[in-house]
This record gives sequence, structure tokens and C-alpha cells, in this order.
Amino acid sequence: MQPSYKTFSSNSDKSKWFHHCKECQIPYITITNRASYSDVEFDYISFNAPVDIKLQAKEKFITDTVLTITDKYKNHKTEISVVGWGFIKVTNLALEDAEYVAQELVKLISSVVKQ
Repeated sequence: MQPSYKTFSSNSDKSKWFHHCKECQIPYITITNRASYSDVEFDYISFNAPVDIKLQAKEKFITDTVLTITDKYKNHKTEISVVGWGFIKVTNLALEDAEYVAQELVKLISSVVKQ
């Protein structure tokens, strides 16, 4: 698996990245930069069913690890949404911290998928 993420300045360009992730079966992780803050998202939707099963089996591990990751980088405006094993969104991260969160999410999801 080729772990990666992509940075965007708007939601309009994400479609090509999604199709690339689906074709290569890599985590669909994006960073969306705004003027002062960034959002980081992971969505399981790029994976085929066998990978979905692996992610679902590790739901608690994924959730707990995401909370640990975001604790290191969150600020007073940061909001974290973890919907089960398949969708993670961290909003209002400092611009300089979003890449670190994305890198750690790539490592997390990739490690679960490889198991």
C-alpha cells in the first residue's frame, strides 16, 4: 500500500484524489486549508469490502488512537468527529499541524489494513 494524503484549498478538487485512492486502494485522507485553519478527513469509502471488514474489527483501536493523535495537535477551536471505524474529521487545526495529523492517520489506517 502506498500511504499518502493530499492537500486542497477547496472541496472541488477532491474527486480525482478519491478515484486515485480507490484505484490504488490507499487511504482517502485529505487536508483542506482555509485562511487560518485546516481540516483533516479520512473516509473508508475508497476501500473494497475486505478492507472495510478489517477497519470495522478495529473500531475501538482506531477511535482511541485518533483521540490520542488529535490530543497532541488540537487547539481551543479544534473539533473532532469520529464516526465508527469509517469516517474521521478533525476541524480547525493550526495550518502547520494538519500535515502531522494527516501523516499519523495514514500510518494508523495503513497499519490496520496491513494486519
